[in-house]
Amino acid sequence: MGFVLLPQDDSNNLELQRMAVLNFDSFIPIINQAEDAGGIWDRKEKLNGKNFYKRVAKGGQETRKPKGPLDNLIKLSQIMVIRRERHLNTTLKKKGGKSMQVKRREFLKTGVATLGAASLGLMAAGVGQKRGVAEAAAVPEYKLYALKYAGPFTSSVAMVFFNKEWDKTIARNYYIWAAQGGGQTVVFDAGVRPALAAERKLGGYVPPDMALARIGIDAKKMEHLVISHMHFDHNGGLELFPNAKIYVQRKEYDFWVYDPISRKPPYAAVADAVVNKQFGDLRGSARLVFIDGDQKILPGIELLLTPGHTPALQSMAVNTAKGLAILASDCAHIHRSFVEDNPSCLITDLPAWLNSYARLREKVQGNCSMLFPGHDKDMLEKYPKVAEDVTQLV
Repeated sequence: MGFVLLPQDDSNNLELQRMAVLNFDSFIPIINQAEDAGGIWDRKEKLNGKNFYKRVAKGGQETRKPKGPLDNLIKLSQIMVIRRERHLNTTLKKKGGKSMQVKRREFLKTGVATLGAASLGLMAAGVGQKRGVAEAAAVPEYKLYALKYAGPFTSSVAMVFFNKEWDKTIARNYYIWAAQGGGQTVVFDAGVRPALAAERKLGGYVPPDMALARIGIDAKKMEHLVISHMHFDHNGGLELFPNAKIYVQRKEYDFWVYDPISRKPPYAAVADAVVNKQFGDLRGSARLVFIDGDQKILPGIELLLTPGHTPALQSMAVNTAKGLAILASDCAHIHRSFVEDNPSCLITDLPAWLNSYARLREKVQGNCSMLFPGHDKDMLEKYPKVAEDVTQLV
């Protein structure tokens, strides 16, 4: 284990500048050299920044070293270890014995490693804070769009809100989403391919690439396509994005492409076997990007593992002018689920799903208005319209 050093301004200390990656053991020779020279590092009465320490060699001659910031931190570690050494020497005089001397040096090595790590941590934190401010300023703010490509469809409320209100009906739409900012466009989900839409007789269907064209996005030129999960209405339009990198959770992919359970009726009913074969054919291609858990894919865009509806559904957290917004796809079919902890009836892992809700709420600091579900008609009806069947969410 080591520390990665950020760019250093200690131009006088070439030895330390060469330590791009510094292991704890690198500190051990420093204290050994000091002992071998017959001297110790001692603290001055005033730690004035420039003359932070001095080396007292045999004969009482004082020599000073370059006073770069990293140099000072390492010598501070030595000072603290020597103070610890003196305490040990007092103990050794009482007990005496060669074996105790060996233990003392081993103890010193451990102490140097620990204190060196702490010193570097302080330095990295200081530089890191400056770098963090610059990076935060560089993170783009994205605009989020919901694009309806099919619907509305009517079903019992109980379908999208587990085991509740069987006697009531609710309308739902099929969507894909787009995030634009900082010169980047990311499409979230691919919709349904035209052939399957005709086979299933989807009402109100518009090919997803045509829906994107309404806001000036060319699906054939898209570079980034995130697949939330591998149900037919979310991954089925893969063929419409021939040049995009495709981001999918590895666990999700492996289940739908390889696991025989995914061919059983409950799963087969919501899958597109043709497209899942296309996904299988992409394995090993540079276009297919496997995600394992949470992962940032672009500045201001992070994919979040939010399982429950499927084995490894992923949501997309996006930096916006209003703060963090999360496109959650079918982690919730309707927005009500985020608030009331009740998912749809299409469940793979219920405990995991409920944990995903808690996690998403925590991510947006309880502001559930920044969580966007997979099929809620309100995304079309309660947000500003920017094109036919396209609204701007944030």
